[in-house]
Amino acid sequence: MSNLQHLSPWEHIGLRLALIFCRALSGILFFIFSKIWHYRREVVFDNLTASFPELDADQIKQTARSYFKHLADLIVEPFLIRNLTKGQLRALTEFENLRLIKKLLDEQKSIVLVASHVGNWEYLHLLPAFTGCEVFAAYSPVANKFVNKALMQMRGRFGVQLIAKRDWYRFVMRRRDKQPAIFVTIADQRPETPSGHNMHFMNQKTYFQPGAARLAANLNCALVYLDVVQQARHAYSFRFDLITSDAGRQDESYLMQCYARGLETTIQRKPELWLWSHKRWQFRLRQQTTKPSREQVFV
Repeated sequence: MSNLQHLSPWEHIGLRLALIFCRALSGILFFIFSKIWHYRREVVFDNLTASFPELDADQIKQTARSYFKHLADLIVEPFLIRNLTKGQLRALTEFENLRLIKKLLDEQKSIVLVASHVGNWEYLHLLPAFTGCEVFAAYSPVANKFVNKALMQMRGRFGVQLIAKRDWYRFVMRRRDKQPAIFVTIADQRPETPSGHNMHFMNQKTYFQPGAARLAANLNCALVYLDVVQQARHAYSFRFDLITSDAGRQDESYLMQCYARGLETTIQRKPELWLWSHKRWQFRLRQQTTKPSREQVFV
């Protein structure tokens, strides 16, 4: 963790207590995943085995265990994001290469920031506190009005402006002549149908939604990849890596290839941090693979 020296004694104590509470709750959730509720375990095994054919059964087993521990942390971390102060959250979050963002904004360039389901993407709602500019993010409304309201409040605490996915493209294009801003999109989601760009990703044919690259090209703005490194439990470092400063001059397929290669590198660095329980390859042709049985994983 960084920036602890900027916390008051009471903030420091409060942060420590919050982390103790979250880790205890996460341990309970992991016990539930391992002994009671085998949440999407078959999906996790299929994804890991197809993505890492070089791993043997024991290694797949260990990676699956590590993933479910991370998933438990992922579920409890919104408690931190909702309740900690800005200073306390800055102690858990670091943004590297901010000079790139400042340079692009100084050049009057808007930025499409392509993120992913690595680590905990909810920490990105701290971006306005680090960049000092307007930040917009696409979101999918939740059917339950109470839950949706709570999520909106949490995600908008520090100034991120949330735009429903159905209105996202029109909203961004209407802002093209206004003050430069950052537009955040999670670009590793599975398309609703087997369409869009397909490429070799994580050892298999994978379909990618081209929306982020298309948006950046139509705005002729910068396209920036967000790398993620876990610094400690519940603490992440996010790094901005430039794909292009003039997306309108690049081929859409090339931009998506750059994103996919960056994401692949991020995942391979620490595989358990990606969202393996997501049915990312629902449209792939099934491959015959050897994997540990469902019963073996938590023995």
